[in-house]
Amino acid sequence: MKRKALFLLCTVLAAGTVMYGCGAQNVNTASSNISESTSQAESQTVSETSSEVSEEPVNDNITLTDTTYETEHIKLVYPTVSQMDDASVEEKVNQLIETSNQLGSKQYSGTANLEGTVEVTFLDGETLSLIYRWTLTNPEENAGYPATYLHSLVIDLKTGEQKHFNDYASIYNVYYQFRYGLYQIVTDNSESDTTARVTIQNLLRNGTVSTDKLATADYPLSEAFPPSLYGYVTQDKIGLLIPVSDNIGGSIQVEFDRKDVAKTE
Repeated sequence: MKRKALFLLCTVLAAGTVMYGCGAQNVNTASSNISESTSQAESQTVSETSSEVSEEPVNDNITLTDTTYETEHIKLVYPTVSQMDDASVEEKVNQLIETSNQLGSKQYSGTANLEGTVEVTFLDGETLSLIYRWTLTNPEENAGYPATYLHSLVIDLKTGEQKHFNDYASIYNVYYQFRYGLYQIVTDNSESDTTARVTIQNLLRNGTVSTDKLATADYPLSEAFPPSLYGYVTQDKIGLLIPVSDNIGGSIQVEFDRKDVAKTE
C-alpha cells in the first residue's frame, strides 16, 4: 500500500514538472514573439528615419571663382564652377559658361575695346542663372559707342544641361502678363521705363514677342550678337531679355513674379 501511494506521488510530481516545463516554454516563445515584433517595428522605424535623414542637399559645397580671358582689346571675366558633387557634370557646366562667354569675342572685330562681365542672378544646388553683359567702347569713333549687349544662361546643375525659357516658365502665363502690362522693366529711369513699355507693345503687335517666340527662347544656343529672347531667374523673379533692333546694342530687360509665371509640374 505504501509503495502504491509513493508511486502515485512520483507520477503526479513528474506530470507537474512536464506541465511546468511546457508552460515555461510557451511563456518563452510568447516572449520571443513579442521581442521579435518589437525588434521589427524598431528596425522599420530606424530604417524610415535613416531614409529621411539620408537625403542630403545637392551640390551644397559649390563655389564660383572668377576667370579672366584677356587680349589687347578684349577683357572678359566669367565664373568657373568647382566642388560640385559630380565631376563630369561640373565639366559640362563650365563648358556651357565658357561657350556663352565666347559669343562676345566671336562677334567682335575692329579697334574697339570689348569688356565683359557676368552677373550671377541665382544659385542653389540645382540651378545656376547668369546674365552676360558685353560693352563696346571705341576711343577713335564716338558714333554708336558705347554699346552694351546682354545674353543670359540658365543651367540645370543636376545634369549640366542648359535650361530653356519654357523649361521653367509658363509661356502662356508670360504672354498674358505681357498683353496686360503685368511686368517690371529693370531700369532706374521712369522715362526709359515708359519708352520700353511702348516698344514692347509694338513688338507684341508685329509678332516679335509671341507665344511661339517665347516657346523657342534660348533654344538653340544662338551665336547671333545681340541674341534674341533669352531668359534668366532670380530668387523671386523670372526675367527675359528682349533685343530692340532700332537701338544699337539695345535690350529691354523685363521681369515677372515667379508665382505668376513659373511652370508647374
